[in-house]
Amino acid sequence: MSDTYSNSAFILRHSVYINSVRCFFIFYILVGLPNGFQVRYLPLYFRTHGMSLAEVGLYRLLVLPWLLKGVWTTYIDRNTDVRIWLKTSLFLLVVVCVVGAQFPPTHTIPVVIILLLFNLITSVQDTAVDSLILDAFTPSQLLIGNVAQAVGERIGSIISGGVFSWYIDTISWNGVLYIMAAMYGVGFLTSHFMLPDWTESRPTGNNPPQGRHSGSNIVPSAGRSNTSIQLSLKQSMTKLFRDISWWMVVYVLFYKIGEVGVLNLFPLFLVDKNIDASEIGFWLGIVGQSLSVVGSTATAFYPFGSLLGPLTVLMTIRAVCIVISWMAVNSWHVDPATCYVSGIISLLIVSFTGGAITTCVQTLLMQLSQLAPRHERPKHYALYSFGELIAKLLFAASVGAIAQITSYQFAFSFFSIAAVIMLPYMLLAPTEVRIPMNLS
Repeated sequence: MSDTYSNSAFILRHSVYINSVRCFFIFYILVGLPNGFQVRYLPLYFRTHGMSLAEVGLYRLLVLPWLLKGVWTTYIDRNTDVRIWLKTSLFLLVVVCVVGAQFPPTHTIPVVIILLLFNLITSVQDTAVDSLILDAFTPSQLLIGNVAQAVGERIGSIISGGVFSWYIDTISWNGVLYIMAAMYGVGFLTSHFMLPDWTESRPTGNNPPQGRHSGSNIVPSAGRSNTSIQLSLKQSMTKLFRDISWWMVVYVLFYKIGEVGVLNLFPLFLVDKNIDASEIGFWLGIVGQSLSVVGSTATAFYPFGSLLGPLTVLMTIRAVCIVISWMAVNSWHVDPATCYVSGIISLLIVSFTGGAITTCVQTLLMQLSQLAPRHERPKHYALYSFGELIAKLLFAASVGAIAQITSYQFAFSFFSIAAVIMLPYMLLAPTEVRIPMNLS
């Protein structure tokens, strides 16, 4: 009888796990849509329709609501069910995309408002998905969960940035927004009908106590004064900054600089060298992003153990390729054909290793977050993610200015130094970063 019960419980847990991976894969495809849409599609669309480079740059400021992701995490973590936030954000994204399709891009003010709301709501959606995935998977399951995350985000980015850009002359502005509305509609239906309740599949002893959070140090909110809430928040933030890994905070601030620099600037360098834009888009857009997906997927086949070793190897390969791209830029006047081929190949390898590195880092971030008490995990993860996000946003926005003020040669030498200098930093990794993945 007990064997039958154990088998049934195992089958239930496995079924919930598989369904959770599928659902989060869909959610992270939707999380990836804003990146490709705003980084690749919008600049190309606005520029081909006569908008100045300065105006295109100003539209990048509309992603600033993503910097409030830490605020959403604290608020969502303390109020109601995270699933409600996910469903609500997906429904509102359907509405925003449908409404946005009614305004042509020449109507500046409505388009700005639509894009601002789009970024605001997608940042909430991303926060809700990150919070849910921390509860859904055990430490030993996180790698597969993060493969679904990294691959899903890149597929979303390929759809909104690569495919939409590829068919920019075929699919109209409102057609693109209607397609995105339909995709967010699928996400809403998934969150409502398919997302499993993983707490029911876990042993009773592992279920959290009743209430919004588990943990003995959480008290009911009813009857608490504003002063006690403020004191609790202050104590919570003090504890957060005391318990986080500051090595990882520094790491997420700088580990993407070289990669982001070359991937953003090398295509512009090729355009200035009169290389056909569609050819650049094919190799560095479709093929490059696809290799990034392959790199993310490949990490699933890494045997359980510490991720620090393979992460260092991947970063070394990436640094070598970034240096090769710098050499291609410096030597272009000598042999353009050879430099073009070597530059494209090096960036494709950067895309592959970048996908694998991102998945490893996301897994490490979630492992570190799971070392904290359950109710503190979303805040830990959000702080790490916020550091990575703000670094990528600010640096991506300044890449063009660096090259314009100095030169392509100086910019690529800076990217190379930034990539190489992170390698000795890996030797300083603390003990908690070296924990094998199969330890919980």
